Amino acid sequence: MYGSQSITPHDYQSLGTYLAASAPSCGYPYATLDISRITAVQLMDTRVECGTCLRIETSQANYIIDGLAVGLPEIAMATHFAATTSRFDPLPTTSIQTTMNKRDDEVRYVYVLAVDTGGRGLDLAQVSFTALFGQSLSPMDASWFPVNA
Repeated sequence: MYGSQSITPHDYQSLGTYLAASAPSCGYPYATLDISRITAVQLMDTRVECGTCLRIETSQANYIIDGLAVGLPEIAMATHFAATTSRFDPLPTTSIQTTMNKRDDEVRYVYVLAVDTGGRGLDLAQVSFTALFGQSLSPMDASWFPVNA
């Protein structure tokens, strides 16, 4: 379950009472999940990949601080989510060095649970998407890989 391409936000929070009456393709009831930290994965094999913890990361350069300057409405920006959610901790940054792919640049990352099959790439919970990119309207490039929980 590795990938690198454009990903999209998915607004699970707006589904409201529908969440209580349904479950993602992995079968976990939404009521048992922190819906700010879940994702749908394209072509996920639900027989063996459900519940995989994924690290999704992107370059610091992909974080949009001033959305109005690039034509995004205020409601799509991270500052809006900071005022409307208390379930999401500030996103950490780190430097990653590996022997396979050396990277010295700082990356932004978030850990999420794969619980559903989705469209192309990932459909990431809107709160996590906004923490990662600073906005929630435009698809953005990211890489992801499984990690131990």
